[in-house]
Amino acid sequence: MGSEFDEIAEPKDNTKLIWAGLAAAFLVMAAIVWLWSRPPNAVSQIRFRHILITFKTGDDADRARALEMITQIRERLVKGESWNTLAKTYSNDPGTAERGGDMGWVIKGQMDAIIEAYVWDAPLRQLSDIIQSGRGFHVVEVTGLDLSKTDLYNKELRLREEEKIKQERSAPKKDSSAAAPSSPAPAAPAK
Repeated sequence: MGSEFDEIAEPKDNTKLIWAGLAAAFLVMAAIVWLWSRPPNAVSQIRFRHILITFKTGDDADRARALEMITQIRERLVKGESWNTLAKTYSNDPGTAERGGDMGWVIKGQMDAIIEAYVWDAPLRQLSDIIQSGRGFHVVEVTGLDLSKTDLYNKELRLREEEKIKQERSAPKKDSSAAAPSSPAPAAPAK
């Protein structure tokens, strides 16, 4: 016969499992805090597509050809033809033509200054007029905008200022001579 102690199973030591679970929970919480504490969009980004028709600088005939071609492409876009098809067929930008002219997400300061000036103020999904840059003629459409908090605030301030100026210009102007009360005529001297 065995002793009482032989029949009782020794309890398992679960402390290693408990510590591993606590470490995993801590790592998950740290990851959540890190993700939530990051600034959401610290840098403004814009997404747009374009069709570029290049011309040789100093060659007026080639410039006229390029302008005529981009004008026809723009008219076809206005009529509803596929942007992707026209970009793949006609665009002279080898980096974007195969993607239907899509530039992808671009950060401020990474583009030609003329194109950059247009895209940051352009309305979404609106076809541009013809734009001439140092590379040639473009038609552009902004497809996405992700403004940083700073740029969003500055845009809001600019829109408020523009609205204030517009209201001031449309308000009727008061004529200062009509608004001023007339002074009484001097009294006649007593005789």
